[in-house]
Amino acid sequence: MELAAKNAKIMEEIIPNVVKYAPDTILLIATNPVDVLTYASYKLSGFLASRIIGSGTLLDSTRLRCNIGRYYGISSDSVEASIIGEHGDSELAVWSRATIAGMSLAEFSAATQQKYDKESLHKIFEHTRDAAYNIIKRKGYTAYGIAAALTRIVEAILRDEGSLLTVSIVGNYYGVKDVALSVPTKVGRDGAHHIMDLILNQDETDRMKSSAKKIRSACESLGLD
Repeated sequence: MELAAKNAKIMEEIIPNVVKYAPDTILLIATNPVDVLTYASYKLSGFLASRIIGSGTLLDSTRLRCNIGRYYGISSDSVEASIIGEHGDSELAVWSRATIAGMSLAEFSAATQQKYDKESLHKIFEHTRDAAYNIIKRKGYTAYGIAAALTRIVEAILRDEGSLLTVSIVGNYYGVKDVALSVPTKVGRDGAHHIMDLILNQDETDRMKSSAKKIRSACESLGLD
């Protein structure tokens, strides 16, 4: 979030020119804080919300599935799990909806005679959430992970896949209006469309609302209304 004001100023220079010279384009935003700048791009462009896509928590969700797979000793392809909300400190893992081979993590643990350890899973989430910080600390920047995530989004658009990806788009979420954040979103040739709200437990719902309010507050502090 500390980059918000500086990068929003840069967007003020870029987005109007994109609109002028490529008025039919879909904008794919990766600049951080990505949720705030997705919303800024939406306001600056005048485009439909479906044509402004932030990379959001797609990379976080991919990392989470990889880490869960590593923990259980299986391929991440067998894991369904998402991180939603802000791409940042207030994001949350939707443990209540995480599955392996159609079973909840608790059921899979029991079926494979492994311990279902909530503390270990929380550490997996923390490791996932903090991955970018740790990469930046070691080499000064992130590149390959986000490049792979952006490639995945572009593939979904060009191939008109209709894939459900945790990307950031502007909408109304869990009682918070006019905010950009990540939930599973249908992505295809005409952009990204929020088609459903996940059924969350009460703790997840409260955390999701808190995450949305944090992003909305950041947008308001920049005069993005």
